[in-house]
Amino acid sequence: MKAGHFAGRVALEDGAAARQTTKESFRLLSSPVWHPNGNYLAGRKHFTTRRSLGTGEIWQFWPATGVNYTPTLIVTFGGLGAENYFYQDSEVWTHPILSRFVPPHILQPRSVRRPMAPLTDYQPIRDSAANAKRLFEKGVMVNIGAHGQREGLGSHWEMWAFVLGGMTPMQALHTATINPARHMGFAKDLGSLETGKLADMLIIDGNPLQDIRVTDKIAFVVQNGRIYEGGTLAEKVTGERKVAPFYWQR
Repeated sequence: MKAGHFAGRVALEDGAAARQTTKESFRLLSSPVWHPNGNYLAGRKHFTTRRSLGTGEIWQFWPATGVNYTPTLIVTFGGLGAENYFYQDSEVWTHPILSRFVPPHILQPRSVRRPMAPLTDYQPIRDSAANAKRLFEKGVMVNIGAHGQREGLGSHWEMWAFVLGGMTPMQALHTATINPARHMGFAKDLGSLETGKLADMLIIDGNPLQDIRVTDKIAFVVQNGRIYEGGTLAEKVTGERKVAPFYWQR
């Protein structure tokens, strides 16, 4: 969703600083538009602007374009990103699933010796997430980013960071499920539990509508008609296959 060229600048902040001059024309074809918070517009539409856009105009202009928003909060610019926040907030190297499936020499260097900072240094995360919530509620399709960082956990961090910015847990879940499926054209098969769709799903130990931070408490994985235990990937009910030890576990 982010492959492409630099296409222009659009500001989202309130106040006088929000007036940024865009290029004479820019187009979006599943390519990003960079704005000062370090976030992206991503989408399939083409549009042109020939003058500066003020903050109030952006809120009106964007929903009408059909362009999606993928802020990728774990690498938010203007301050420390959400990746650093969650390294500071938890002992990632002890995560029961991550520590089982990621070699220690890859997992530990970045997560054990992590930077620590005052929580106020993470305000850009909340600001960017708050912008995303506002766009979401104006009809813009908002998606998680994650950059592929931290072997799957980054997708959960994205959802958690959206909630830090004011999204409801249900809104955050949309950003990781049905919204990306619709954006990438897979919604007829994926993104929600509906009759006729593929029955691939994660079964969570907890209620993410009450606490979004339980989304990584994966009890079972259902894929291609088979059921696997989340913590070990040993097959349950549908078979008895188990995962062989990895090279660093021998």
